[in-house]
Amino acid sequence: MISIIIPSYFSQLTIRECIQSLQAQETEEEFEILIINSSPDETYKIIKKYFPNISLIQLKKRTSAGQARNIGIQRAKGDIFAFIDSDCIACSDWLKKMVLWHKKGYKVVGGAIVNKSRKNIFSRAEYPLEILEFSPNNPRKEVKFFSAANCSFSREIFDKYGPFPDIRAGEDLILSHKIVEEGEKIIFDPEIKVFHKNEISFKSYLKKQMMHGEYSYKTRLMIKLSGSFINNPLILPFLLPLLPLIRAFRVICRSLCLKNKLIYDIIWTFPLFFFGCVIWSLGYARGYVNHL
Repeated sequence: MISIIIPSYFSQLTIRECIQSLQAQETEEEFEILIINSSPDETYKIIKKYFPNISLIQLKKRTSAGQARNIGIQRAKGDIFAFIDSDCIACSDWLKKMVLWHKKGYKVVGGAIVNKSRKNIFSRAEYPLEILEFSPNNPRKEVKFFSAANCSFSREIFDKYGPFPDIRAGEDLILSHKIVEEGEKIIFDPEIKVFHKNEISFKSYLKKQMMHGEYSYKTRLMIKLSGSFINNPLILPFLLPLLPLIRAFRVICRSLCLKNKLIYDIIWTFPLFFFGCVIWSLGYARGYVNHL
């Protein structure tokens, strides 16, 4: 059996389409759906009304996405755990293609995240900053990281290397780093697609960049990533004014190396894109100051 686990927080506008896409999976595999909801909105009522047979775990207070996934895993019956976010819609062959890689011997499988909100200019500016490594235009290959918005791994992997860290952002980065450091392989398949509904406002765009910048600093304190050297207290104070340029340059270069066509989104939204880099850098500085 496969256990599909969905962390949910204020998902009343997206949860129905997410669940419907899972119920429409073209697969012969037996699977269950578990939703771990920690919001006080209408999500609970929607699931109980339209999807009464789905396993719903209603939490009394807000929890991180990582901790919600851990709770779901504790209740799961499957030998494979598949993860999707509540604001994503899975392709009809999503589960089928994931299982195929597991049958080929891979214990961790990652898929692509497609921006379903390209008409939203803030979403289009955010996509290269947040989903660069998981574009559907990236090549199929073994990678170092997966996104918890679209991935699966065996129960064996979680038993060895879990749980997800209980932090607000970067929990999938930390867990995948630990898995790869121990010699396990992660396969990325761009044909395993979910469509991300990301109708954000200017305010939420800036808020997310600030948060991701702060947790990028904290994550680099926990694990060694590319660019971790800038956390050196003798270096970082001098680099802080240059961080927006460094951030923009790294994203642009990575996009060009991957040939994933996100350079067009960067060019089209460049003022917003670069302002996002500025706010991300302020978040990084806030993480540094809070650490001090």
